Amino acid sequence: MLGVSVDLIRERERVLLRRDALGRTGVYLKKRVPPDESVEGWAERIVKQNPPTVAKLRRNR
Repeated sequence: MLGVSVDLIRERERVLLRRDALGRTGVYLKKRVPPDESVEGWAERIVKQNPPTVAKLRRNR
């Protein structure tokens, strides 16, 4: 759907998990998007629950 290879996703996951284990992570949220929810809907819900997320998302554009 997004045109991203599974290998790339696995590599990013490996790198982020390693960084998390070492205490240097770029991961801000550790949440799974439910399979029955769109990423956009999920993000809107997270922003409503955690307003500082908006500032974090804006800085990462």
